[in-house]
Amino acid sequence: MPLEPFDLTRRTSPWVVCAPREAPLVPAQLSRLREDGGVVRHVDSADLSDAAAAFASFTRLLDLPGPPDCWPALADALRHPHGDWPGETDLAVVLERAHLLRGAPHLPDLVDALCRAGRGAADAVALHFALLVDDGPATDLAPGGDVIGPYLLFG
Repeated sequence: MPLEPFDLTRRTSPWVVCAPREAPLVPAQLSRLREDGGVVRHVDSADLSDAAAAFASFTRLLDLPGPPDCWPALADALRHPHGDWPGETDLAVVLERAHLLRGAPHLPDLVDALCRAGRGAADAVALHFALLVDDGPATDLAPGGDVIGPYLLFG
């Protein structure tokens, strides 16, 4: 069996995976995460249209105590347990329709904050973010990252 380019069930990078919706690896790993007792949350990228909207969406999604006011605060808030996500439980957040974020000026900051959250949580849990692209390739969604096959990986 070939080695997978990422694993959403482990406490290792990459923390952010951009993938085409039709690629089977993300859904398979999300199923495995759920089977192992992990939590999967979904957010529509249309609700992440700018920094303030992203902060509010993640606050609602993960029941944060209050909306962060900057990207470092978002990264810090995401790596701590809130609401019905207990701190000992692995978590994957799926950003649906991520192609809507292509070219957004805040996307590099968002990806950086998500990477910092995943890295910061790694001592306790697996925390990953999957950006699912429905329109166009996933490999050019955001600047930087490593392209492996149809995936763009940030870690």
